[in-house]
Amino acid sequence: MTAWTRSTCKRTLMKGCGDTSMNVFITGISSGIGAALAEVLVVRGHAVWGIARREAPMQQLAARLKSPLLRFSVADMRNEHEIRRVAVTMRDDGFAPDAVVLNAGCYEPDVKEGVYLPDAAAQVWQTNLTGSLSVLAVLLPGMCARGAGQWVAVSSLAAFRPDPCSSAYPASKAALAMTFRSLRLQFEDSGLLFKTVYLGPVATDVIPRYRGAKHPPHVVSAEQAAQAIARALASSRAEFYFPRLLSSVYRAMLWIPDRFFDRLVRGMRR
Repeated sequence: MTAWTRSTCKRTLMKGCGDTSMNVFITGISSGIGAALAEVLVVRGHAVWGIARREAPMQQLAARLKSPLLRFSVADMRNEHEIRRVAVTMRDDGFAPDAVVLNAGCYEPDVKEGVYLPDAAAQVWQTNLTGSLSVLAVLLPGMCARGAGQWVAVSSLAAFRPDPCSSAYPASKAALAMTFRSLRLQFEDSGLLFKTVYLGPVATDVIPRYRGAKHPPHVVSAEQAAQAIARALASSRAEFYFPRLLSSVYRAMLWIPDRFFDRLVRGMRR
């Protein structure tokens, strides 16, 4: 890494450490982890521009925070034309992202009663992977021109194991993580950082079995997940696993065949 690149990376990280405010673009801020992350960052003095398909929840978030640091646009990240429209709006408002968090995700069962549901699988792929890559395609050139910035992909521990209910969910999360590993190599000397956060089960509306105020002890809250992502933004590490204990156990058991592992964790999925 050249001296220029090291200096650029240092400036990028300092912006994530709280010493200097940064502009953060977040996908999927209408609920769950995205909304919690937007709140965490705004409270810390960072400017946030978020997108989601539903306007009402974003208006409610803005009303609760009452901060000019939060701005949002209604957009479907699966539609590249809408992402480009948002990019123009941000440019006109003088908002150049220092960091982009690809948080939006969805989970849909794609096998029911012995029938494979390609439309359900396609929805997962479009949200978890191709939509994120559309954001990447639109916003990456600007970061390259500035020679600084960071990207955070919100993946999942599910990327390491198949899911008996949704084949597309773990596959799409694994594909997103591998994409970022490749980008990390391709842009090694560019001043851009590509990070991946592997989250364990989170109590949000994405996965139906974790909805509601009551959830199993191994399931973390959206607020806890948001704090973990905020720490990732402030770090030079490329990969993050949260929660740490569950992640360590999960990764240590990768040698166990899938069918046996599924039996071990079946009770945790209920």
